[in-house]
Amino acid sequence: MDWIWHPDNMRVVDDLLAARDARRAWRSSPSGGGLRALPRMRIAYFIPHHNVTGGMKMIVAQLEKLRDLGHWVLAVYRGPPGSPVLPPWASATAADELLLIPPGANIQSELPYVDVLMVGYFTQLLDFLPSHGGRLASVSSPPVVYWDQGHEHVFNDPGAHPDWDVVWHKVMHLPTVLLSVSDAVQDILLNNFCRIAPVVPNAVHSQAYSTLYAHCSIIRLPRACLCGAAGVKSVLIVGNPYLPLKNFETALLVLNTVAAACPFPLHVTWVCQVAPRVQHLQFVLHVIENPPQSALPEIFSRGYDCLLFTSKYEAWGMPVLEAMAAGVPVVTSACFGVSAFCVPGLNCLQALPSDVPTLTAHVLAILMNDTVRYHLLYGRACV
Repeated sequence: MDWIWHPDNMRVVDDLLAARDARRAWRSSPSGGGLRALPRMRIAYFIPHHNVTGGMKMIVAQLEKLRDLGHWVLAVYRGPPGSPVLPPWASATAADELLLIPPGANIQSELPYVDVLMVGYFTQLLDFLPSHGGRLASVSSPPVVYWDQGHEHVFNDPGAHPDWDVVWHKVMHLPTVLLSVSDAVQDILLNNFCRIAPVVPNAVHSQAYSTLYAHCSIIRLPRACLCGAAGVKSVLIVGNPYLPLKNFETALLVLNTVAAACPFPLHVTWVCQVAPRVQHLQFVLHVIENPPQSALPEIFSRGYDCLLFTSKYEAWGMPVLEAMAAGVPVVTSACFGVSAFCVPGLNCLQALPSDVPTLTAHVLAILMNDTVRYHLLYGRACV
């Protein structure tokens, strides 16, 4: 692994940082590429669910940003009477108006006039199939935009429900506007359906995560600033324990192996929507169950030595980006979407999702070698 911190790699980092700074200067200049003023639009968002996922966090962030830009934003949700329209973890001011439509109702019959309708999940496109009363080609219907942020059908997961797979293939032939969250999703939609879906990537507000890790000066911080209690190594894992695609059985096996090989006590923090049921662990486990979204920057910025991310596939991989923003060195599986911002050996260490020995070696390299850790922290500034 000597190639990881070769001087040539550091020159590559410097070149990437210079290019990034040039782009930022151009965007902020009066004649540069900043957002141009657009006519005020009426935009509706069809909220797919209230779960805490990277995709839903981005949908809520879009609602808030569009409203800040002066557009009128309507949030729509289908549910029983009295159901909240916005997720309970979202800001109550994320939309100008809220619309709850009853179960079984077609959104096209309930929607007021809007300039565009944003759809958050492919199952919602059922409303636009002729067999479900859809009239997508009607002059009175607004343009429909579906932003695909990934799911098991995109990645042809053998565990995906076959009935929903049929629906997925049907709705991909509707005349909707498609967007994709990453090059990985874009390539799949092009290869499988001959559909062009421009990439609208996910993002985080890096400054919100920690001023401690805001700049490359992180590499000059003393070791005491980068970890918790003296003599203890800390690893962060994030995600729903009961989603098979997250591959936590591999993560736990890696961490047990790391704990056996590491001369220091290993503490693992698991941030998750629901508490895991696990046993036979060789390390100390701390569970943070369903924290407020506003608390995530502080949680990520507590000085963990490493984030371990072992998903089988991802359209993006939000915890990896959040960890980089907070200055946490990353070990990630090669799971498609993370390639949008992960460069193995530069800002992360990477292995196949099933490669337990290599994932273990990567985690140990970060825990036991300050040079590796500092190199990854420096490289992550290129994202």
